[in-house]
Amino acid sequence: MSILDSMDKQMAKMSVALAETKPIINKANLEPHEIQRLRGIISSIDYLTELISRSEKEYSVLEGLAIRRETKVIISHETPMLQSYYDDKNISSVEAPSTARLLGKYSKSDKVITLYIYNIRAQGMGEWAQLFAGVYLHEMYHAYFKTDDYIIEVEEPMAELGALNELRALSGVLHLYDEDICSYYEQVVKDNAMSVYSFGSYLYDALKKEETDCYKIGPFLTTYKEVCNDLHERSADLTQYKLAVHNRQYDVAYNLLRELIGYNS
Repeated sequence: MSILDSMDKQMAKMSVALAETKPIINKANLEPHEIQRLRGIISSIDYLTELISRSEKEYSVLEGLAIRRETKVIISHETPMLQSYYDDKNISSVEAPSTARLLGKYSKSDKVITLYIYNIRAQGMGEWAQLFAGVYLHEMYHAYFKTDDYIIEVEEPMAELGALNELRALSGVLHLYDEDICSYYEQVVKDNAMSVYSFGSYLYDALKKEETDCYKIGPFLTTYKEVCNDLHERSADLTQYKLAVHNRQYDVAYNLLRELIGYNS
């Protein structure tokens, strides 16, 4: 039986399990059909990322259910601004545009992903469901990394790289949505006014170009996960790397990042 033949039945089972074991807390006053659609996005991504990661399809690195067994998802009605989020985390190296809103966040201390549905709908408009899926995967990668030594110039582009990689793996399988969802989200990342996010699109393109003989993005993400909590102790010049990211010298930043995380493939 193919993935597509069994997916609807499996997703129905997953939706029940999700509702019973890791409820999505509705604080957004959404209509029942909207909540069902959001549940469908989350449960299908959880199911498919684990399914594909265990199959012969090469592009996936996440095991969605393994993460979701220990992570709660909250859909929030709040509309926080991105700069306020940075201020709360004492991040002074990056300034957000005054109009930039926070789309999602992951809290490691209580293992909660919060998705700000009104902000996502305001930015995504007619494509809000596709944007929701990309934001969810982005936050799933923060949960996957479990980073203590958080460096925004490294962590955020890596989470974007991970989200794009998963959407590539789900292309043609995540059939509830447009099959061009990966291209859509890649453009969202590329067009981001903040370099700490748009650099993720550069990483995605650069690593794909190197995939002549073997898969590159998964090992790159795994290498980062293995060293993400001791980056300040590694040999690459972090100051030089951060400057290259902020100046959008992405070719320089890419080479420094490879050295920083010890990726030699």
